[in-house]
Amino acid sequence: ISVAIIHKEINLRIFANYTQGVYPRMNYGTSHYFKNSKIDFFVNYSYTNQKINRKNLEEVRFSSQDWVTDFNRNTRSETHNVGFNFDYKTSAKSVLSLSGNLQFLPYFDYQTLGESSIVGNSIFDEMQSNNLSKDDKSNIGLDLDYKYHLSDNSSLSINGHYTNYDYSRNQTVFNSYFLNNSFNETTAFKTLADQDTDIFTSKIDFNSALGAHSEFELGAKLSLVNTNSGINHYDIISGLEVLNTQNTNVFDYEEQVYAGYLNYNYSKEKVSLTFGLRAEQTNIEGLSVNEINTQDYLKWFPNASFNYDVSDNFSAYVNYKKSIQRPNYSNLNPFIFYLNDNNIVTGNPDLKPVIIDHYLVGTTLFEKFTIEAYYKTYSDNIFELPIQDNNTNIISYTPLNIK
Repeated sequence: ISVAIIHKEINLRIFANYTQGVYPRMNYGTSHYFKNSKIDFFVNYSYTNQKINRKNLEEVRFSSQDWVTDFNRNTRSETHNVGFNFDYKTSAKSVLSLSGNLQFLPYFDYQTLGESSIVGNSIFDEMQSNNLSKDDKSNIGLDLDYKYHLSDNSSLSINGHYTNYDYSRNQTVFNSYFLNNSFNETTAFKTLADQDTDIFTSKIDFNSALGAHSEFELGAKLSLVNTNSGINHYDIISGLEVLNTQNTNVFDYEEQVYAGYLNYNYSKEKVSLTFGLRAEQTNIEGLSVNEINTQDYLKWFPNASFNYDVSDNFSAYVNYKKSIQRPNYSNLNPFIFYLNDNNIVTGNPDLKPVIIDHYLVGTTLFEKFTIEAYYKTYSDNIFELPIQDNNTNIISYTPLNIK
């Protein structure tokens, strides 16, 4: 459902969405737009309330035991989103812009219920687990942009960006063990984790025409990332919380990226060409208890494209681009998230970035139909894999680089 009110300078919209799956999902909000000779202003707000169900059946064969586990997980969340953009024409040649996106999740929890059947264990043959995790998250991103037209054929753009991501997690896990349908023992523990991430980037771009058919682009960018994380693990023994120092940890991560690029574009009649090169120097340091991870590397990323219009109804083109995909910061965090005593999810601070080579050829027919073929290679691609330990009967879901 959507309702809009439109005026010459003001635009107002109100909307609501409802989806029914296993559980319902609701989303509603409003957006406002205002414009005059000097100011463009846009703001929107939305609220989402949802509950998502996920089930999976897992069978693991250890060296001497077989585990079959049925997981049923419900995720409940409330999300507030605010976005805005403010443009101000400071002169006939320049524009100053401020934009932002704010996301708050005051309510975000998982509850995972698991039932395991075990064959080959003389102490217990069934386990029941109840995992409850409550999160509090916020994500704020702000951009300040300035664009100045030096002439009719050239412009200068400057951008500054800041992101803050903050979350805390309170997790409690209870496990009950049975033998021949008789209660054997129970274990319980809780973890308190938090992560605070600050990202600052600054870039400058210059664009200029070189004659009637070509264009030149030049730019530089600086990116600084700082993440501080901590986790405390408590075993619950006879109702008392006892600190488990072996599973208590801190993780500090710093990343600096210095980048520069240049592009050249040429277009005349039936032919268009693009050549470009970007260089990135990356310095990384990750610190956790008794472990230091450092990475320093320089990467080059060329790109090129060629397009030829054979006729008014037929054109052919070929492209190549090398790019980088860095690991998610949460995947670098080595902390452990427990599904139960024997199933854990953990990060990997040794992850390397993924380098992608993308080759493409294509054609356009009658300005309506496009046919393309492409080939991609991923160096050090990242997958989350289950790693089983036959000595401890633990399954660790861990992101790894795959050749």
